[in-house]
Amino acid sequence: MSLLVSGPTDAAGGREPAARHFLEGFRRRHGSGAVRDALATFRPLKVLVVDEAIIDEYDYCVPLGKAPKDPMISARHVKLERQAGGVLACANHMAGFCDEVDLVTSLGADDSQEAFIRDRLRRTSGHAFSSVTELRPPPSGAMSRSPASSRCSK
Repeated sequence: MSLLVSGPTDAAGGREPAARHFLEGFRRRHGSGAVRDALATFRPLKVLVVDEAIIDEYDYCVPLGKAPKDPMISARHVKLERQAGGVLACANHMAGFCDEVDLVTSLGADDSQEAFIRDRLRRTSGHAFSSVTELRPPPSGAMSRSPASSRCSK
């Protein structure tokens, strides 16, 4: 079984020549066992991921048509899809390779979306994020900071 089955594709759905060339060369140089062994070396690492929590929203619509004199196309909304992006996606990916992942991010004060975020943090094969809290600016004159932390451990 090959671990490398995908790559950039062209408009016809085939792999682009540069990507195809790279993947073919990689397969010749490295067997799937070597790739698995290399990825296994990440398991004991303790990883800290710091960045923005982004919630990606995708609105799916169906075009209804266009009036002859109007440059706008009418559309009917079909569904809204929300995904955990930014540092949330990164931390989830890292949790698949490492035993311990700490996440530091800030959440909005008004509409933090904390429940949505907690629900989408990876919880498989012994990984669980224990807390996500909001970073607040320190009171004026304060010298210390307390970062928000979410630990993912086995």
